[in-house]
Amino acid sequence: MQEYPPPVNSGNSKPRSDSLDILSFILALVGLVTCVGSIVLGPIAIVTGLIALRRIKGNPQNGRSPAFAIAGIAISAFGTLVALIAAVVFIGGVKSNGYFFKDLGVVSEGKPIPSGEKAVTWQTLQPRSLNFYNRFIVDAYKSQGKHNEILTSAELQFLTKVAQCMSRHPSGTFMGGCLEDGRFIVKNGSDDPLVLYYYGVALQSHDERSEAIDVFRKARDRFKEMRYPKSAAYAVPLMLSTFVNDTQQASSPAEQSALLSESIEWLRVCLHRDVVHPDEVPIALASMPLPKRLLEGHWLDLCNALRNDPNVDPYAAKMLEGVCYIEAAWEARGSGYANTVTKEGWKGFRNYILLAKESFLSAWKLHPEFPNAPGHMVTVAMAGYADPGESMRLWFDRAAACQMDYLPNYSAYETGILARWHGSLQKMYAFGVECLNTKRFDTEVPWQFMVSLMNLEWESASGKTYISTRETQQHVDEMVDGYIKAGYRTPALWKSIKAGYYWHIGERSTAEKIITELGKDADPIAFGKTAEMPSNQALSTFLAIRNSSPKR
Repeated sequence: MQEYPPPVNSGNSKPRSDSLDILSFILALVGLVTCVGSIVLGPIAIVTGLIALRRIKGNPQNGRSPAFAIAGIAISAFGTLVALIAAVVFIGGVKSNGYFFKDLGVVSEGKPIPSGEKAVTWQTLQPRSLNFYNRFIVDAYKSQGKHNEILTSAELQFLTKVAQCMSRHPSGTFMGGCLEDGRFIVKNGSDDPLVLYYYGVALQSHDERSEAIDVFRKARDRFKEMRYPKSAAYAVPLMLSTFVNDTQQASSPAEQSALLSESIEWLRVCLHRDVVHPDEVPIALASMPLPKRLLEGHWLDLCNALRNDPNVDPYAAKMLEGVCYIEAAWEARGSGYANTVTKEGWKGFRNYILLAKESFLSAWKLHPEFPNAPGHMVTVAMAGYADPGESMRLWFDRAAACQMDYLPNYSAYETGILARWHGSLQKMYAFGVECLNTKRFDTEVPWQFMVSLMNLEWESASGKTYISTRETQQHVDEMVDGYIKAGYRTPALWKSIKAGYYWHIGERSTAEKIITELGKDADPIAFGKTAEMPSNQALSTFLAIRNSSPKR
């Protein structure tokens, strides 16, 4: 495992030292005791002073001046006011240091999510995205000269469909919808590496991972035999290593080492400026899987490879550099609860988060019109290392202003408002409703309402109380109807999603009715997503419902 470089600090982002944290904590406790004492004793002193003043006035012959009593009352009142102010400051300081309270300042009220006609969406960029994928997939296939003459037409149709799917073309489907086309071609003798690779991706989307691994290995070998550009093949070793680990299949150290080397090399070449046009860099970055298990302990190997190659697009280099530092930060910290993190773990986490911040801000300065950098700064803010006054929501809003449906932005923010971080179950649900209320059913923003329901149930047993209410059912119906009316994806997909939701909340009769009406058009993958079951179980559920339904 590689050694990380010595942590460095940058600008005004210097992390607090441990000794400073301890001193601040002690002072905060002293301040709390003082505040509580002043708040409790202050009013008592005021009341005592008023009683004394009344007695003095009632007995002017006692020779005592009321001025002393008035002064005592004034001092007590002033002390109480100061104590109240100090209490507010103390609570704010404790919150920002994360001692007793969650840093609610990280989740500030933001701007409305852009939803007007002028809002930039993926569909605004979709023609550019389709051109990108056509060049990387379809044109790369054509560049290889002669293919199997019998299969060429079918292979081209398959890869064209894949390009539409990858670019999220409105008329396209998910990769799972390409499975049968790919299976037909491969069974009939296709050994083109691009066809094999995307057939493997379709297999993976159906949870057929064991077969996908065999297909990916074959694709990798064929890419080495043919003259395909590495930019077309870059994801093969990345995906292969991911599925080998996920399925716990045996992989020799030699294979893992080769996959790591190929992943870094092929990814680096893919980001060369003569391969990716400057305005396509965000599209390229969005399509790149980075398997954590393969790169564990080697994030800076990738980081250094990109930094040391002058041909790599500078924005892409800075963005991936920041991602590598984020991963290095979590490796240093560990995945356990905060009370299990060591002193060195916190130190490494802070320093690498700051390095990530520096990289993201550098990328943001290069292209403030791209959503990638501000979207990733949400994670920096979640960790508590954004600049003062910069909340998660501020960076979310900045990314949304660049592209309102940049999904990594939503994923980062949804993580930040989990109840375990800086949010609550109420905030999670409210954000889902906010996304639904954009009514931009030509994007996947309203779908984030369903994501919020999944997160609620995953986050806490109490979250289940949100997912089956009448209000939530109405919202789900509104979401599905909105997508169908907008023509985004297929009606069968959205109805299958709706059936899965109602199945999950126990409304089985409603789910069965939807599935029966859909017939063969029902989508088991979409159903399984919201029913929270694997696709093979969803398929068997579909078949059972069809077999039990009355014949028409």
